[in-house]
Amino acid sequence: MLEWSTDEDFWVRRIAIDHQLCRKERTNTELLEKILVNNFGSSEFFSKYL
Repeated sequence: MLEWSTDEDFWVRRIAIDHQLCRKERTNTELLEKILVNNFGSSEFFSKYL
């Protein structure tokens, strides 16, 4: 998932984020943080509100 979080394709990056969010109580918060940080510079709508 971490590799996907830096993919050129928006939808692949989105899957990396959704994969962790959908895990609910099993979310790896350290991994999710890294994935989100990798997408802070994104201008895509969904990441503006993370």
